[in-house]
Amino acid sequence: MKRSLNLMSERAQKRGLRRGCLRLWTRIFSGVLFMLAVGGFTQWRLCHLEQVKQAAAEAEYEPIRQLKLENRRLRKQIAMLQKTERIPLELAKHQPLLGLVGLATQAVTKQDGKVYLQQIEIEREPLARETANSSHGQPTLSFALVGISIDGSAVTRLTDSLRELGPFVEVELITNHTSHVGKQVRQAFSIQCTN
Repeated sequence: MKRSLNLMSERAQKRGLRRGCLRLWTRIFSGVLFMLAVGGFTQWRLCHLEQVKQAAAEAEYEPIRQLKLENRRLRKQIAMLQKTERIPLELAKHQPLLGLVGLATQAVTKQDGKVYLQQIEIEREPLARETANSSHGQPTLSFALVGISIDGSAVTRLTDSLRELGPFVEVELITNHTSHVGKQVRQAFSIQCTN
């Protein structure tokens, strides 16, 4: 049987025991720290991979998001255009009518201020006549020019000018009343124009 005797002082024995415990706890602490580092790195790596996947998914979704933004912008623009362009769109439906009225006023301005329009009366012709002219693609419109002239021949020139402009099928002087105001002669007239 072997027997051992420790000849170290009690203080040295405690120091040795402390060193042994310290080495043991250092190894345990290092092992735990290593395991935490590996676990933390694994978690970071998984998180990083998820972020890469999310960035790739967002990159794929980006064109759709841009299209949605563009769609929203265009809807707002359409709504704004519908609000601001409603009146011109309504006028565009009556473009032939406006063109004819424009030609009539152009004929009046050629009379050098001797003819004044008081009223333009616009009406559609009955359906039977409208279907007869529907082959031209234009509805049949009729309007009367009511006004005053300070020159007797100006009304005749106006009627001739309206006939020369072309789109009118019929230009007819309906009424022509002469009146005297002081030394000045005035003629009240009504001209019927049909296209």
